[in-house]
Amino acid sequence: RYLALHRKQQTFPNPYGRIINLCSTRYLMSEPGTEGYSASKGGIYSLTHALAVSLAEWQITVNSIAPGWIATHDYDRLTSQDHLQHPSGRVGRPEDIARMCVFLCQDGNDFINGENIVIDGGMTKKMIYVEYCFLFGFTGTVPAGSAGYPGEVCRAVPDFPGNTERKDARLFVRFLRSVCPDGLSV
Repeated sequence: RYLALHRKQQTFPNPYGRIINLCSTRYLMSEPGTEGYSASKGGIYSLTHALAVSLAEWQITVNSIAPGWIATHDYDRLTSQDHLQHPSGRVGRPEDIARMCVFLCQDGNDFINGENIVIDGGMTKKMIYVEYCFLFGFTGTVPAGSAGYPGEVCRAVPDFPGNTERKDARLFVRFLRSVCPDGLSV
């Protein structure tokens, strides 16, 4: 903000400015023990839209990027499970973030302002609940990539949608195949 105020006092106008903050997908989802980190990323998320409004009169856009899993080294040591859990089919690379930075800095992209752009291969949009197996009476192994947790064994009650009287096991298998499209082992 102080740099923008200083810029305002310059004798020649500067109709261009870009600030790109690095956030994280942890601003909206957490794991145990990440309170401080998650809160700081939530702060960056809020700071971004607040600065966008405050600096708009100086033609400075302020956006943030929230990376997901970005492997910065030893990419070749990642497993196929690491990659396949992402809807995009791979773990991110630093270049994925760099390309968005370049895009946001282009002159013509001055209408993107105050936004947080998630770059995570689709992970924050993916339902990864294994619990549906527990709800529908399936006992078996959910294949890798179909429920988010490879080899998860599910056991539970014998009811599922469309088969409340438990008469037709084929309906049940059809239902499971619809929620586990990559295969099914029972």
